[in-house]
Amino acid sequence: MERREFLRNFVQGSGLLLAQGLVLPSIFLSQTAEASSDLSFQRYLVTAHTDKDLKHYLDFDKKISKPIDGEIHILDLAHQSLRKVDVPAYCHGFAQHPINTNVIFGVEKWGNRAIVFDLKTGKVLQSLKAPENFRYFGHGAFDPSGQKLYTSASRYDSNLNAVLVYNTKTWTHEQSIELGHVESHEIRLRDDGRSFLIATRFRHHFDNKELDSGGELVEINISDNKIIRRYPVPFADHILRISSDVYVVGTSISRPHSNAYAMDLKKGSVLDLRDASGYDPEFMNGETLSAGKIDSDHVVMTIPASQMFFIWNIKTNQVIKQKAEGWDNGVAVVADSQFIVTSGDNGDIKSYKFISNKIVSPDDVFNEKKVKLGNGRHVYLFTS
Repeated sequence: MERREFLRNFVQGSGLLLAQGLVLPSIFLSQTAEASSDLSFQRYLVTAHTDKDLKHYLDFDKKISKPIDGEIHILDLAHQSLRKVDVPAYCHGFAQHPINTNVIFGVEKWGNRAIVFDLKTGKVLQSLKAPENFRYFGHGAFDPSGQKLYTSASRYDSNLNAVLVYNTKTWTHEQSIELGHVESHEIRLRDDGRSFLIATRFRHHFDNKELDSGGELVEINISDNKIIRRYPVPFADHILRISSDVYVVGTSISRPHSNAYAMDLKKGSVLDLRDASGYDPEFMNGETLSAGKIDSDHVVMTIPASQMFFIWNIKTNQVIKQKAEGWDNGVAVVADSQFIVTSGDNGDIKSYKFISNKIVSPDDVFNEKKVKLGNGRHVYLFTS
Protein backbone atom coordinates (compact mmCIF):
# COMPACT_ATOMS: atom_id res chain seq x y z
CA MET A 1 0.00 0.00 0.00
CA GLU A 2 1.29 3.46 -0.87
CA ARG A 3 2.13 5.85 1.92
CA ARG A 4 -0.38 8.48 0.79
CA GLU A 5 -3.26 6.01 0.67
CA PHE A 6 -2.36 4.57 4.08
CA LEU A 7 -2.30 7.97 5.75
CA ARG A 8 -5.52 9.04 4.03
CA ASN A 9 -7.25 5.99 5.48
CA PHE A 10 -6.02 6.97 8.94
CA VAL A 11 -7.61 10.39 8.93
CA GLN A 12 -10.86 9.46 7.17
CA GLY A 13 -13.94 8.50 9.09
CA SER A 14 -12.99 9.75 12.52
CA GLY A 15 -16.61 10.81 12.96
CA LEU A 16 -16.15 12.06 16.51
CA LEU A 17 -18.40 15.07 17.17
CA LEU A 18 -18.33 17.12 20.31
CA ALA A 19 -21.55 16.89 22.30
CA GLN A 20 -23.75 19.93 22.10
CA GLY A 21 -25.51 21.84 24.84
CA LEU A 22 -23.47 20.49 27.77
CA VAL A 23 -21.80 22.71 30.33
CA LEU A 24 -18.07 22.19 30.72
CA PRO A 25 -16.38 22.38 34.12
CA SER A 26 -14.68 25.75 34.47
CA ILE A 27 -11.22 24.22 34.72
CA PHE A 28 -11.48 22.95 31.16
CA LEU A 29 -12.77 26.24 29.78
CA SER A 30 -10.04 28.28 31.42
CA GLN A 31 -7.04 26.04 30.98
CA THR A 32 -7.56 24.68 27.49
CA ALA A 33 -8.76 27.74 25.62
CA GLU A 34 -5.65 27.80 23.43
CA ALA A 35 -6.06 24.19 22.36
CA SER A 36 -9.83 24.47 21.86
CA SER A 37 -9.44 27.31 19.36
CA ASP A 38 -8.34 24.75 16.76
CA LEU A 39 -11.59 23.02 15.70
CA SER A 40 -10.00 20.59 13.23
CA PHE A 41 -10.04 16.96 14.30
CA GLN A 42 -6.74 15.18 14.76
CA ARG A 43 -5.95 11.57 15.61
CA TYR A 44 -3.30 10.59 18.13
CA LEU A 45 -1.68 7.44 19.39
CA VAL A 46 -0.91 7.83 23.09
CA THR A 47 1.17 5.67 25.41
CA ALA A 48 3.54 5.99 28.37
CA HIS A 49 7.32 5.76 28.62
CA THR A 50 9.64 5.18 31.55
CA ASP A 51 12.65 3.17 32.65
CA LYS A 52 12.45 -0.22 30.89
CA ASP A 53 13.53 -2.13 33.96
CA LEU A 54 10.42 -1.64 36.09
CA LYS A 55 11.30 -4.41 38.53
CA HIS A 56 13.49 -1.97 40.44
CA TYR A 57 10.36 0.06 41.24
CA LEU A 58 7.70 -2.60 41.81
CA ASP A 59 6.95 -4.80 44.80
CA PHE A 60 5.05 -7.67 43.17
CA ASP A 61 4.02 -9.23 46.49
CA LYS A 62 2.53 -6.10 48.01
CA LYS A 63 1.44 -4.63 44.65
CA ILE A 64 3.14 -1.32 45.43
CA SER A 65 5.09 0.91 43.08
CA LYS A 66 7.72 3.40 44.13
CA PRO A 67 7.31 6.89 42.62
CA ILE A 68 8.30 6.76 38.94
CA ASP A 69 8.42 9.89 36.82
CA GLY A 70 7.94 9.26 33.14
CA GLU A 71 6.82 10.60 29.80
CA ILE A 72 3.66 10.55 27.73
CA HIS A 73 4.30 9.98 24.04
CA ILE A 74 1.75 11.54 21.65
CA LEU A 75 2.01 10.58 17.97
CA ASP A 76 0.04 12.71 15.51
CA LEU A 77 -1.06 10.18 12.89
CA ALA A 78 -1.60 12.65 10.07
CA HIS A 79 1.88 14.18 10.33
CA GLN A 80 3.69 11.33 12.10
CA SER A 81 5.11 13.89 14.51
CA LEU A 82 5.94 12.68 18.01
CA ARG A 83 5.78 14.78 21.18
CA LYS A 84 7.22 13.64 24.49
CA VAL A 85 5.72 15.21 27.59
CA ASP A 86 7.45 14.85 30.97
CA VAL A 87 4.94 13.99 33.69
CA PRO A 88 5.22 13.26 37.44
CA ALA A 89 3.84 9.72 37.10
CA TYR A 90 4.12 6.53 35.12
CA CYS A 91 0.75 6.20 33.39
CA HIS A 92 -0.42 2.62 32.90
CA GLY A 93 -3.76 3.54 31.32
CA PHE A 94 -5.48 6.60 29.84
CA ALA A 95 -9.04 7.88 29.47
CA GLN A 96 -10.42 10.71 27.35
CA HIS A 97 -12.84 13.39 28.51
CA PRO A 98 -16.13 12.94 26.59
CA ILE A 99 -16.80 16.65 26.03
CA ASN A 100 -13.43 18.39 25.83
CA THR A 101 -11.59 15.70 23.91
CA ASN A 102 -8.26 17.50 24.35
CA VAL A 103 -8.32 16.43 28.00
CA ILE A 104 -6.82 13.06 28.93
CA PHE A 105 -6.57 11.30 32.29
CA GLY A 106 -3.50 9.13 32.96
CA VAL A 107 -3.06 6.94 36.05
CA GLU A 108 -0.42 4.74 37.65
CA LYS A 109 -0.81 1.05 38.42
CA TRP A 110 0.17 0.17 42.01
CA GLY A 111 1.16 3.80 42.58
CA ASN A 112 -0.74 6.68 44.16
CA ARG A 113 -0.40 9.33 41.43
CA ALA A 114 -2.53 10.35 38.47
CA ILE A 115 -2.60 13.33 36.12
CA VAL A 116 -4.93 15.25 33.84
CA PHE A 117 -3.30 16.80 30.79
CA ASP A 118 -4.04 18.45 27.45
CA LEU A 119 -3.33 16.50 24.26
CA LYS A 120 -2.71 19.54 22.08
CA THR A 121 -0.73 21.77 24.42
CA GLY A 122 1.02 18.95 26.27
CA LYS A 123 0.39 20.72 29.58
CA VAL A 124 -0.40 18.94 32.83
CA LEU A 125 -3.67 20.48 34.04
CA GLN A 126 -4.06 18.68 37.34
CA SER A 127 -2.20 16.21 39.54
CA LEU A 128 -4.14 13.72 41.66
CA LYS A 129 -3.11 11.59 44.62
CA ALA A 130 -4.94 8.50 45.81
CA PRO A 131 -6.62 8.59 49.24
CA GLU A 132 -4.50 7.39 52.15
CA ASN A 133 -3.44 3.73 51.89
CA PHE A 134 -5.05 3.33 48.45
CA ARG A 135 -3.07 2.48 45.33
CA TYR A 136 -4.44 3.14 41.87
CA PHE A 137 -4.82 0.09 39.67
CA GLY A 138 -4.04 1.62 36.30
CA HIS A 139 -7.34 2.47 34.61
CA GLY A 140 -10.12 5.04 34.69
CA ALA A 141 -13.12 6.43 32.83
CA PHE A 142 -15.21 9.60 32.77
CA ASP A 143 -18.97 9.51 33.01
CA PRO A 144 -20.84 10.74 29.86
CA SER A 145 -21.17 14.29 31.24
CA GLY A 146 -17.48 14.54 32.12
CA GLN A 147 -18.39 15.64 35.64
CA LYS A 148 -17.33 12.39 37.30
CA LEU A 149 -14.13 10.40 36.99
CA TYR A 150 -13.90 6.74 38.03
CA THR A 151 -10.61 4.94 38.65
CA SER A 152 -9.78 1.47 39.92
CA ALA A 153 -7.90 1.20 43.22
CA SER A 154 -6.90 -1.22 45.98
CA ARG A 155 -6.00 -1.17 49.66
CA TYR A 156 -3.77 -4.12 50.35
CA ASP A 157 -3.41 -3.34 54.05
CA SER A 158 -7.10 -4.15 54.59
CA ASN A 159 -7.74 -6.28 51.49
CA LEU A 160 -10.21 -3.66 50.26
CA ASN A 161 -10.71 -2.87 46.58
CA ALA A 162 -12.83 -0.10 45.16
CA VAL A 163 -13.73 2.28 42.39
CA LEU A 164 -12.73 5.80 43.43
CA VAL A 165 -15.13 8.55 42.33
CA TYR A 166 -13.81 12.09 41.68
CA ASN A 167 -15.63 15.36 41.05
CA THR A 168 -13.95 16.90 37.96
CA LYS A 169 -14.93 20.45 38.88
CA THR A 170 -12.83 20.33 42.03
CA TRP A 171 -10.81 17.14 41.40
CA THR A 172 -11.69 15.93 44.87
CA HIS A 173 -12.31 12.34 45.88
CA GLU A 174 -16.02 12.05 46.69
CA GLN A 175 -16.69 8.33 47.20
CA SER A 176 -15.18 4.87 47.24
CA ILE A 177 -17.41 2.15 45.77
CA GLU A 178 -16.30 -0.98 47.62
CA LEU A 179 -16.06 -4.15 45.50
CA GLY A 180 -14.96 -6.72 48.08
CA HIS A 181 -11.96 -9.06 48.05
CA VAL A 182 -11.02 -8.58 44.44
CA GLU A 183 -8.45 -6.69 42.41
CA SER A 184 -10.24 -4.03 40.38
CA HIS A 185 -8.71 -3.18 37.04
CA GLU A 186 -10.07 -1.88 33.71
CA ILE A 187 -13.24 0.23 33.52
CA ARG A 188 -15.51 0.45 30.48
CA LEU A 189 -18.69 2.56 30.08
CA ARG A 190 -21.76 0.90 28.62
CA ASP A 191 -23.30 2.47 25.52
CA ASP A 192 -26.48 3.64 27.26
CA GLY A 193 -24.44 5.93 29.52
CA ARG A 194 -26.29 4.64 32.59
CA SER A 195 -23.66 2.26 33.95
CA PHE A 196 -20.09 1.07 33.64
CA LEU A 197 -18.33 -2.28 33.91
CA ILE A 198 -15.16 -2.96 35.85
CA ALA A 199 -13.04 -6.10 35.49
CA THR A 200 -12.10 -7.76 38.75
CA ARG A 201 -10.33 -10.91 39.93
CA PHE A 202 -10.59 -12.60 43.30
CA ARG A 203 -7.69 -12.18 45.70
CA HIS A 204 -7.49 -13.60 49.20
CA HIS A 205 -5.59 -12.70 52.34
CA PHE A 206 -1.86 -13.47 52.51
CA ASP A 207 -1.66 -13.75 48.70
CA ASN A 208 -2.67 -17.41 48.78
CA LYS A 209 -2.78 -17.98 45.04
CA GLU A 210 -4.28 -21.43 45.51
CA LEU A 211 -7.45 -19.69 46.65
CA ASP A 212 -7.47 -17.21 43.78
CA SER A 213 -10.07 -18.99 41.72
CA GLY A 214 -12.18 -16.51 39.82
CA GLY A 215 -13.30 -13.02 39.00
CA GLU A 216 -16.21 -10.90 37.85
CA LEU A 217 -17.40 -8.10 35.67
CA VAL A 218 -19.12 -5.76 38.09
CA GLU A 219 -21.74 -3.40 36.68
CA ILE A 220 -22.23 -0.11 38.56
CA ASN A 221 -25.03 2.42 38.17
CA ILE A 222 -23.70 5.89 37.32
CA SER A 223 -26.59 7.81 38.89
CA ASP A 224 -26.18 6.42 42.42
CA ASN A 225 -22.82 4.57 42.23
CA LYS A 226 -24.41 1.33 43.42
CA ILE A 227 -23.62 -2.16 42.14
CA ILE A 228 -26.31 -3.42 39.74
CA ARG A 229 -25.07 -6.97 39.11
CA ARG A 230 -22.01 -9.19 38.93
CA TYR A 231 -21.10 -11.41 35.96
CA PRO A 232 -18.75 -14.32 36.77
CA VAL A 233 -15.56 -14.23 34.65
CA PRO A 234 -12.40 -16.06 35.76
CA PHE A 235 -9.50 -13.63 36.34
CA ALA A 236 -11.11 -10.70 34.49
CA ASP A 237 -8.55 -7.99 33.73
CA HIS A 238 -9.20 -6.13 30.46
CA ILE A 239 -12.45 -5.19 28.71
CA LEU A 240 -13.13 -4.46 25.03
CA ARG A 241 -16.59 -3.21 24.02
CA ILE A 242 -17.92 -4.77 20.80
CA SER A 243 -21.51 -3.55 20.98
CA SER A 244 -23.98 -2.35 23.61
CA ASP A 245 -24.24 -5.84 25.11
CA VAL A 246 -21.23 -7.77 23.76
CA TYR A 247 -17.80 -7.47 25.42
CA VAL A 248 -14.51 -9.31 25.09
CA VAL A 249 -12.77 -9.87 28.43
CA GLY A 250 -9.05 -10.70 28.64
CA THR A 251 -7.72 -12.58 31.64
CA SER A 252 -4.90 -12.01 34.08
CA ILE A 253 -1.49 -13.63 34.01
CA SER A 254 -2.45 -15.31 37.30
CA ARG A 255 -3.01 -18.49 35.33
CA PRO A 256 -0.33 -20.20 33.24
CA HIS A 257 -2.17 -19.84 29.94
CA SER A 258 -3.79 -16.91 28.23
CA ASN A 259 -7.53 -16.82 27.86
CA ALA A 260 -10.35 -14.52 26.83
CA TYR A 261 -14.12 -14.59 26.74
CA ALA A 262 -16.70 -13.04 24.41
CA MET A 263 -19.76 -12.28 26.54
CA ASP A 264 -23.26 -11.26 25.51
CA LEU A 265 -24.60 -9.74 28.72
CA LYS A 266 -28.17 -9.54 27.42
CA LYS A 267 -28.37 -13.15 26.25
CA GLY A 268 -26.16 -14.48 29.04
CA SER A 269 -23.96 -16.37 26.55
CA VAL A 270 -20.18 -16.82 26.86
CA LEU A 271 -17.65 -17.86 24.20
CA ASP A 272 -14.37 -19.29 25.49
CA LEU A 273 -11.17 -18.59 23.54
CA ARG A 274 -9.71 -21.93 24.64
CA ASP A 275 -12.42 -23.69 22.61
CA ALA A 276 -11.52 -21.79 19.45
CA SER A 277 -10.20 -23.48 16.34
CA GLY A 278 -6.47 -22.66 16.11
CA TYR A 279 -5.97 -22.06 19.84
CA ASP A 280 -2.61 -23.42 21.02
CA PRO A 281 -2.00 -23.34 24.81
CA GLU A 282 1.77 -23.65 24.36
CA PHE A 283 2.03 -20.89 21.81
CA MET A 284 -0.55 -18.59 23.41
CA ASN A 285 0.97 -18.58 26.88
CA GLY A 286 0.60 -15.48 29.03
CA GLU A 287 -1.72 -12.59 29.79
CA THR A 288 -4.04 -11.36 27.04
CA LEU A 289 -3.02 -7.76 27.53
CA SER A 290 -4.43 -5.38 24.92
CA ALA A 291 -7.31 -5.69 22.48
CA GLY A 292 -8.83 -3.76 19.62
CA LYS A 293 -12.09 -4.14 17.71
CA ILE A 294 -11.56 -4.61 13.96
CA ASP A 295 -15.27 -5.16 13.23
CA SER A 296 -18.28 -6.74 14.94
CA ASP A 297 -16.86 -10.24 14.35
CA HIS A 298 -13.09 -9.80 14.71
CA VAL A 299 -10.84 -8.55 17.51
CA VAL A 300 -7.05 -8.34 17.68
CA MET A 301 -5.32 -9.19 20.97
CA THR A 302 -1.71 -9.21 22.19
CA ILE A 303 0.10 -11.72 24.41
CA PRO A 304 3.43 -10.04 25.27
CA ALA A 305 4.87 -13.02 27.16
CA SER A 306 4.59 -15.13 24.00
CA GLN A 307 5.73 -12.28 21.75
CA MET A 308 2.68 -12.72 19.56
CA PHE A 309 -0.75 -11.36 18.72
CA PHE A 310 -3.81 -12.95 17.17
CA ILE A 311 -7.10 -12.24 15.44
CA TRP A 312 -10.13 -13.82 17.10
CA ASN A 313 -13.36 -14.31 15.15
CA ILE A 314 -15.94 -14.21 17.94
CA LYS A 315 -18.71 -15.30 15.57
CA THR A 316 -17.11 -18.55 14.37
CA ASN A 317 -14.70 -18.95 17.34
CA GLN A 318 -11.55 -19.20 15.22
CA VAL A 319 -8.12 -17.64 15.80
CA ILE A 320 -5.30 -16.66 13.46
CA LYS A 321 -1.95 -16.39 15.24
CA GLN A 322 0.94 -14.12 14.32
CA LYS A 323 4.43 -14.25 15.79
CA ALA A 324 5.64 -10.75 16.63
CA GLU A 325 9.04 -9.13 16.37
CA GLY A 326 10.08 -8.27 19.88
CA TRP A 327 8.04 -7.87 23.04
CA ASP A 328 4.74 -6.57 21.70
CA ASN A 329 2.47 -4.77 24.15
CA GLY A 330 -0.22 -2.42 22.90
CA VAL A 331 -2.60 -2.65 19.97
CA ALA A 332 -4.93 -0.08 18.42
CA VAL A 333 -7.20 -0.30 15.38
CA VAL A 334 -6.57 2.86 13.38
CA ALA A 335 -8.84 2.40 10.35
CA ASP A 336 -11.05 -0.12 8.60
CA SER A 337 -9.20 -3.48 8.85
CA GLN A 338 -5.94 -1.70 9.73
CA PHE A 339 -4.27 -1.90 13.13
CA ILE A 340 -0.92 -1.20 14.74
CA VAL A 341 1.04 -3.11 17.36
CA THR A 342 3.65 -1.41 19.55
CA SER A 343 6.77 -3.09 20.85
CA GLY A 344 7.40 -2.38 24.51
CA ASP A 345 11.08 -3.29 24.44
CA ASN A 346 12.22 -0.94 21.68
CA GLY A 347 9.26 1.30 20.85
CA ASP A 348 8.79 0.09 17.28
CA ILE A 349 5.38 0.55 15.68
CA LYS A 350 4.25 -2.12 13.25
CA SER A 351 1.25 -1.78 10.96
CA TYR A 352 -0.94 -4.61 9.70
CA LYS A 353 -4.15 -5.21 7.77
CA PHE A 354 -6.64 -8.02 8.15
CA ILE A 355 -7.83 -8.99 4.68
CA SER A 356 -9.69 -12.15 3.63
CA ASN A 357 -8.88 -13.92 6.90
CA LYS A 358 -5.16 -13.16 6.55
CA ILE A 359 -2.85 -10.84 8.47
CA VAL A 360 -0.75 -8.84 6.02
CA SER A 361 1.91 -6.21 6.60
CA PRO A 362 1.71 -3.22 4.24
CA ASP A 363 4.52 -0.74 3.71
CA ASP A 364 5.53 0.31 7.19
CA VAL A 365 4.92 4.05 7.04
CA PHE A 366 5.46 4.48 10.77
CA ASN A 367 9.15 3.64 10.70
CA GLU A 368 10.14 5.66 7.65
CA LYS A 369 11.06 8.38 10.13
CA LYS A 370 12.18 5.82 12.73
CA VAL A 371 9.63 7.03 15.26
CA LYS A 372 9.75 5.19 18.59
CA LEU A 373 6.52 5.21 20.60
CA GLY A 374 7.20 4.69 24.30
CA ASN A 375 7.26 1.37 26.13
CA GLY A 376 3.83 1.53 27.76
CA ARG A 377 1.73 -1.53 28.41
CA HIS A 378 -1.22 -0.04 26.50
CA VAL A 379 -1.58 2.23 23.48
CA TYR A 380 -4.66 4.36 22.84
CA LEU A 381 -6.16 6.00 19.75
CA PHE A 382 -7.75 9.36 20.58
CA THR A 383 -9.52 11.80 18.26
CA SER A 384 -9.52 15.43 19.32
